[in-house]
Amino acid sequence: MKTKMQFVALVACVMMILPSAAFATPSWSSQYAQAAMSRITCNTNLVTGFINDVMTNVPSATSLSQNLNTINSDTSTLQGYANNNDRASFLSFVKNTYKVDVKSAFVAIHDAIKASNVTKDVRSIIKSDYSSLKSTYKGCMYSAFEQLASAKTQALQLDIAKMQNRSNTLASKGIDTTALNQVISNADSQLASLQAAIGSANDSKSLKAALGSYCLYNGCKNGNNFHFAAKSAIAAQQAVLNLLQTNSNATQYSSQITQAQNDLNAAQSTLNTVGTGQYSGTQQSDVWNNIKAASSIIHQLWSELNHK
Repeated sequence: MKTKMQFVALVACVMMILPSAAFATPSWSSQYAQAAMSRITCNTNLVTGFINDVMTNVPSATSLSQNLNTINSDTSTLQGYANNNDRASFLSFVKNTYKVDVKSAFVAIHDAIKASNVTKDVRSIIKSDYSSLKSTYKGCMYSAFEQLASAKTQALQLDIAKMQNRSNTLASKGIDTTALNQVISNADSQLASLQAAIGSANDSKSLKAALGSYCLYNGCKNGNNFHFAAKSAIAAQQAVLNLLQTNSNATQYSSQITQAQNDLNAAQSTLNTVGTGQYSGTQQSDVWNNIKAASSIIHQLWSELNHK
């Protein structure tokens, strides 16, 4: 039987591994932020290039300078968010401001051309120039998605490595990490599938599709989601619960231990229903509420058993 001090050290070590619901997407590293910014830059170059071309060929379209300034200002704002790794502000600004302004710019371009009554030859020039800009845009987006793919796989590799390091620490303390290691091994396989899909892509469209084909967390709308955060949380807490039951006083808390086990079982049951799809309805909250409920009981048991 382990001494009290050994038991305290073991449980303290185990509690370090408990993930949270926030651990649901790969870390938004500086590489991730700049990869996202690269796509914005591709879009901006297309829009501003087209605006400048129309203003050159349609002298009366001077009002488009306002759209030009707005898009450039938006891009500068987004670069600031990217530089600061401010994911929430970046995504919110893209959705609520940048995309709206880009759409308005294209509407303004169409209206300016229509109002100017340009000749057929001028329209042909504008069309040809836009085709050239679009070709450059496609090449730019392919490079941007390559950058994103690299940033994403690096972030996922880091997440898996961090979990493996924690598992190794637990194992060195005598804790059975078999289930957790299996989750980590399966996560490695998921990442390998993603890397294979990325490797087979040969243009921006197929590369974008590849990035959405295999997700370590919950990000694939039409792909395979692994739900690493929830699976590793359940496996880790099960290891905690198993450890707690080795305490000589654990039988006094059989009802709490049973409840914690029921909570973990409920979380796993919902996760089994989700499978490789995305969460729907209340599934995500159901999984994490049960994990949190089990964690709360485990914390309480930890405190109670260590005061015996």
